[in-house]
Amino acid sequence: MYTPPSVGTGISAKQIGFILGIVKAYTTRVGGGPFPSELDCNIGKKLGEIGNEFGTVTGRQRRCGWFDAVLVKQSCIISGITGIALTKIDVLDTFEEIKVCVGYNLNGQQIDGSTGNVLSLGNLKSKFNIKKIKVGHAGTLDPLATGLLIICIGKQTKSISEYQNLSKTYTGKFKLGESTLSYDAETDVNEKFEYEHITFDDLKRLADEFIGRNMQKPPIFSAIKKDGKRLYEYARENKEIDIDEREIDIYNFEIIDFTSPYVNFKIECSKGTYIRSIANDFGKRLNSGSYLYELRRTKIGDFCVLNAMDINIDVKT
Repeated sequence: MYTPPSVGTGISAKQIGFILGIVKAYTTRVGGGPFPSELDCNIGKKLGEIGNEFGTVTGRQRRCGWFDAVLVKQSCIISGITGIALTKIDVLDTFEEIKVCVGYNLNGQQIDGSTGNVLSLGNLKSKFNIKKIKVGHAGTLDPLATGLLIICIGKQTKSISEYQNLSKTYTGKFKLGESTLSYDAETDVNEKFEYEHITFDDLKRLADEFIGRNMQKPPIFSAIKKDGKRLYEYARENKEIDIDEREIDIYNFEIIDFTSPYVNFKIECSKGTYIRSIANDFGKRLNSGSYLYELRRTKIGDFCVLNAMDINIDVKT
């Protein structure tokens, strides 16, 4: 449900004649996910450095890109904003050329943020004369992960729990000799180890030992709740807590390639398995360290990413 901007002020929404939206002169994002106007190059890095776009907890640089007019326009429509204040314009002073994202090309459809061509549930309802649409997903991905995600619409939302219980298959890469607090590349390296002694045979032998039923300790940077709080909340407060182990099943664990210090793998596992924790445990059992460097979910049960709908967005500037 949309919350009117007057909530908490003691003023009725009907009494507000002007709603000011605050927006940067460029776009930033934390974590993974779509970012049509992202600048994955030196320009984006420069934007982040001049604008001081670094996470307050991790210190990691935020993803940066050109001003996304489509996103801002849709936000104004949804939130009832009648005017905007553009901040941090001075960050763009040293750029010889400034671009603005004014539209997307999604699967051949032009999207510019106008109410007629924005992909939304409202438009779907209108187009197909449907009064109510339920939408849900059958399992999230970590911010840095890519791959398959099952989206359920309408009556299929009743089957979400069934899809969640299916086995998952992942491919990815561990990096040996280092560890991080989040067990992946989302946080900085906090400790380094020797890894030159590790051989391909060592990796294959250890992978076989992981197959079967295991007790796993989830990473503290996770959404699991303990005493009413998410674990990542404790992590951000630098609080040490006891994390309960959970029972998981690993059906298959293959070492595909080894180019030290990187280990390419394929894992098939049960619901609730944290590949990040496997990466961390893997390094410890090699008398070294390890963290999850890359991850892609390729299958959920019989659903394969090769047969999934691929959403590609081209940006118009």
